[in-house]
Amino acid sequence: MKKFLTIFLCCLMLTPLAACGGTAEAEPSIVPQVTASQPVETEAPAITSINLDYDQTDLELDIKDTFSIPVEVLEEGADTAGLKFSTTKPAVLTFTPQEDGGALVGVVTPKAEGTAEISVFTGQVQSQVITVTVIDAERIAAEEAAAQKAAEEEAARKAAEEEAARKAAEEAAAQQAAQQQQQQSQQSQSNGRTVYITPTGKRYHYDNHCNGGTYIPSTISEAQAMGLTPCKKCAGG
Repeated sequence: MKKFLTIFLCCLMLTPLAACGGTAEAEPSIVPQVTASQPVETEAPAITSINLDYDQTDLELDIKDTFSIPVEVLEEGADTAGLKFSTTKPAVLTFTPQEDGGALVGVVTPKAEGTAEISVFTGQVQSQVITVTVIDAERIAAEEAAAQKAAEEEAARKAAEEEAARKAAEEAAAQQAAQQQQQQSQQSQSNGRTVYITPTGKRYHYDNHCNGGTYIPSTISEAQAMGLTPCKKCAGG
């Protein structure tokens, strides 16, 4: 009897242990998971306006120089990688993008003299158009110097010709004046020459023995004033 009670008590003691530990599987505990926050990617805004930061519509550039023009888009954070830089005459100049201190600029690089139009666009959106004229200042200066030299030489040639013409005119005038003076002198001498006339004759004579007449001394001017003409025989009349 005592043995039986002992076994019974042992069974009672083991029953709660079996209920607690037994072979039944314990339910797993749920542990909340903590995850790091991920940045949300946003799409870059579409470009709706492009501006070249240059306040003129025309640009003159020497062939040895380059020129940078800042490029501005209206939308902050827009992707400018797809912008196209355009030139109407690549043989005259190139227009290429470049980063300048984090800002986007378009660089104009001349190739030859001429005129070309530049702009920036993407899709249907385009900036204003700037007309660029490329010149060769060195060539122009050389041509201007040559033209100036030619003009000076031409002016010197004309001045020399005018001076020569002036001297020739002066010499001709002096010669004519000398001739006139000589003629006047000769005329004066001729007018004062002694001739011979008759009281009733119509001629004056150089020879007072011409035709054996009776002559009165006179001068050519006096004889001519009287209406007498030179004798054909002795005065060449």
